[in-house]
Formats: sequence, structure tokens, C-alpha cells
Amino acid sequence: MEAEGKPTLHHGALLVTLFALLLLESFYFYQYFLRVSTSGLDAALTKDYHLNAVVLSTVTSSFYYPYMVMQLAAGVLADRYGTRTTLSIACLVNGMGTLLFALSPAVWTLMAGRALIGASAAFAFIGVLKFCHGWFGNKQFAFLNAITLAVGTTGAVLGGDPLSDAVQSQSWHVVMAVSGGCIWVVGVLIWLFVHDPEETGHKANRGAFGQQLRENLGGMLRDRRMWVIAVYIALLYIPVGAYATLWCTPYFEALYPDDPNNAFVASAVFVGIAVGAPITSGIYHLFPNAVAILRWGAGLTVFAFTAQLVLPATWPAYVAIAIGFVMGACLSTSILAFVLVGEMVQPARSGVAFGFVNLAQIAGGAVMLPIIGAMLDQTAVNAGTYSVSNFRFSLAPISGVLVVSFVASLKIRRVEQIARA
Repeated sequence: MEAEGKPTLHHGALLVTLFALLLLESFYFYQYFLRVSTSGLDAALTKDYHLNAVVLSTVTSSFYYPYMVMQLAAGVLADRYGTRTTLSIACLVNGMGTLLFALSPAVWTLMAGRALIGASAAFAFIGVLKFCHGWFGNKQFAFLNAITLAVGTTGAVLGGDPLSDAVQSQSWHVVMAVSGGCIWVVGVLIWLFVHDPEETGHKANRGAFGQQLRENLGGMLRDRRMWVIAVYIALLYIPVGAYATLWCTPYFEALYPDDPNNAFVASAVFVGIAVGAPITSGIYHLFPNAVAILRWGAGLTVFAFTAQLVLPATWPAYVAIAIGFVMGACLSTSILAFVLVGEMVQPARSGVAFGFVNLAQIAGGAVMLPIIGAMLDQTAVNAGTYSVSNFRFSLAPISGVLVVSFVASLKIRRVEQIARA
């Protein structure tokens, strides 16, 4: 196959390339599973380490801060050394962090393990995007981006309720240690089977690292288009990073204490993202107006999240599950932001651009997590016990930032026009 100046892939080479992509997707799957694992392990961690809401939020956030810090560095390193080298090393470090987390004797080692996981996980999504951007054309890139998001959110689903159920019969230490071993296996396979196309330019990018960082990063940061997209996606994804990842399940356990389905609301958000991403890609192929799709997604997310926040306790939990699924499907429209970014940059500099936008995507949730935890602790009558009103008050700011995200989406029209010029 050949598209838009990309390398030609004959049948055998295409199969090898798709297998390599499967390996990269596997690492992304694992990092998403680990990202949300504190949601599935919240009861076990609270019991074993005597955590309150602020400390549990901080342990969860200890993934996100290194993840954010490493985004731009991961992009520059991927541009410089290619996907194969950077992701193989990232898998090694990720497995080390997972084992440290699994064997932690204290809270600080939990956080250190999560920090290593987060720093190395920064390479996963960027690596997949850069690999796809180098080997495939824009139409295939949009579809593969959708599949990547679906794979990642499947890992997020397993890191929630299924993980919580699994640690009822098996020690969470063992489950996490086995996960770390699996990541090492994936890293070895990536080293053996992943190859970068010459068009990514990483062999030509072996000049002075500082100079490359200034050129790639400096040029991108001066591009107003990138900042508009970054603001939009940072605020839009807060319901994932600060809500579905941690506080969604405790909120609905408080709202529906006697309904066994209350634990599935958070999973419904991730399932909605997984199902909605390929649908978004299909809509984009039929109606290639990315800005309109982004705008509708942002607007509907405002209504879906607010609806969950004001649901009466007399309504059954499956209504909340349905709304969560719709919200996830609306959030999946954010994949088109990466398609726009891919149109703006050359493959040789795509890593740092994808890293910047992905940094923005995760930043909102990382900032909001401890804020929500602090608001819960400040408004709770009894420490560690939170009522429905506590949750609604503490989660209400998310509705406000989603409105701002929608306003930001109105500014992307000019960005898209410049990108296509």
C-alpha cells in the first residue's frame, strides 16, 4: 500500500508492520490498565496503607505528573531514536515501576512505583502515533488512532471493576507483579519486531540533542494552532482523568448503595470511548469536517456529565450507565485533534507535536484530582466518609471546565483552515 508519500508496504511487509503495531498497542493497553488501576485497587490500598482521600488522590496523581513531564521529552527522543529503541526501554522501566508498586512496603514506594510507570508510559501513545504517522496515510491514521483509543480504554475497563473483582480472590501484589512481567515480554518483542520507516527521519535527527529540542519544541510552541487544540483537549478530558479514573465509582456507590450495578458506571465511560472512537473515525470519513465533530462532542459531553451529576437517587443505576456510555462516546471525538496535529507537522517532528497535545490531554485530570480530593475532605462531616452532596459539590467544577472546552472548540475553526491551507 502507498498513500500520501508514505512507504510502500507489500503483503508480507504489511503483515509484519501490523504485527509490530499490535505490539505497540499492547504496551498502550497495559499502560492504560496501570493508569486506572488505583480505581480498582482503592479499597485494598486504603485498607493496607490507611489512606484518606487526599493521599489516595496523590498516589493516583503520582502517575500523571511524571507522565506529563516526560511527554515532550518522549516526543523528542522518539523523533531522535525512533519507536523501536524508545519503547523497548520504556517497557523495561515500566515493568520495574510496576514491580516496585506491587511490592511496596510504604506509601512513598507506592508513589515511586507509580512515578516510574507514568514516566515510561509517556512513550506508549506517542510511539503508536508516530509509528502510524510514519507508515500510513492520513485516512488510515485516523482509523488506527481510533483503534488505539479503543484498545487503551479496554485496558482502562479491566483496570477498574474487573481488577477489583480479581483482587478479591488473589492478592493485588501478585496481580500487579504478573502485569510487570508481561510488560517486559512485550518490550523484548518490540525490540525484535518493530522497525521505523526512513521517512520518520530519526536517523537524520542525530545532531545535537539540545539543538534538536530547541528547533522542534520551539517551533511548535510558537504555533498558535497547537495551543488552541491543547486547551480544548486538556479541559475536555478532565471527566476521564479526574472522574472516571477515580471518583466516579465512589460517587455512585454513595448515590446507589443498594444497587449492584453502581460499580459499572465508570466502566461504561471507557466502553463508550472504545466504541465511539471507531464510529467517530467512520463519521469523519463520510463527513470530513473535523471541527464540527469536535464541537458536537464537546457540547454533548457538557450535558452528559452534568446529567450524571444531578441524577436522582430514585432512578436506577442503569440510567447512569447509559449516560456514562454516551459521555464516553462524545469524548472519543477528541481523536480528531490528533488527526489535525498530524496534518500540521512532518513525520520527522511528529513525536514532539503528539507529545505536546497528549501532555495537555492528561494535564487537566492531574490538576483536578487532588483538588477534588481536598474539596471532599473539607466538606465531609466524618473523615473518609463522603455523602452524595459532598461528591456533587466537589465534582461540580468539572461541568464548568467542560463549558470552557466547548468555547475553545469554537476557536478551532481557524486552526483547521490554516492546517489545510
